[in-house]
Amino acid sequence: MRKNWFENFLFCSVIVLLISIVGLEVLNNTNTTFTLNEMSKKEDTSLLTSSSNYKKAGVVSMSVSTLKGVRFLVNGRREYNSSTKDKTINLALTDLDVVEIDLRRCKEKEVSVYILAVSDGIKSPLVNQKYVFSGGINKIFRVKMK
Repeated sequence: MRKNWFENFLFCSVIVLLISIVGLEVLNNTNTTFTLNEMSKKEDTSLLTSSSNYKKAGVVSMSVSTLKGVRFLVNGRREYNSSTKDKTINLALTDLDVVEIDLRRCKEKEVSVYILAVSDGIKSPLVNQKYVFSGGINKIFRVKMK
């Protein structure tokens, strides 16, 4: 009798544990999808998630002389898809995006921006272009796709 009770207890515990794990996984996936959809509806910050933009998007990798007090703007907004490592910034951009640099909080006299690499589908900016800026908000380039 005791053996039967213990086996039933273990069996029920395993079933409850499996149901909990599956339920949490489904809940996690649902929340992630909901958040992504809500972001793109409200703020239109995730243009790259739309399938119509896949062919019109690319990445521009830039080296910056300093990142202290430097902000990048895409279409006048600080909200964009990017990654930063050391003094290199990678921006995910779409056709006709305008990239600007905001130096109003930068203490350096001059800041140089060097285009390291661009995706295959990007016609402008060109690789190896160098820009030098000294204060204020400055337009770096407008993205042109092939």
